[in-house]
Amino acid sequence: HPVEVLLMRENLTQFANELGISFELDVVNFDSLEQSCYSLPIFRSNEHEAIAVNFPIWSASNQPSALPTLLRFVKQLSPNIVVSLDRGDRTDLPFPQHILHALQSHILLLESLDAVNVASDAVNKIEKFLFQPR
Repeated sequence: HPVEVLLMRENLTQFANELGISFELDVVNFDSLEQSCYSLPIFRSNEHEAIAVNFPIWSASNQPSALPTLLRFVKQLSPNIVVSLDRGDRTDLPFPQHILHALQSHILLLESLDAVNVASDAVNKIEKFLFQPR
């Protein structure tokens, strides 16, 4: 989606300029992620910079074997924030498979929290938010 990425970059850069902060956007295609492909110094920040990662859980659902490499890469970045989204829009699936897909997405999210040793109180809050009936 090169056009969407270009528009996103332009909008975010303009917004950052209006706020008077510097902004840089590096887009990494997770589909072609190999450990040797990306040099972490490119993504290293100094103490005055923040790294944000938009990690769409659904992007790993087509290639579950790539998930460990992807999670290692994200962990090495040491991001200040990670945003994750499960669109839940797999209309091509029959209902039982849709439920299974949603369950797998939540399992991947919880396993990723375990993989990065998130504090247990943070994990409890996330689990409560995801699974607590309203």
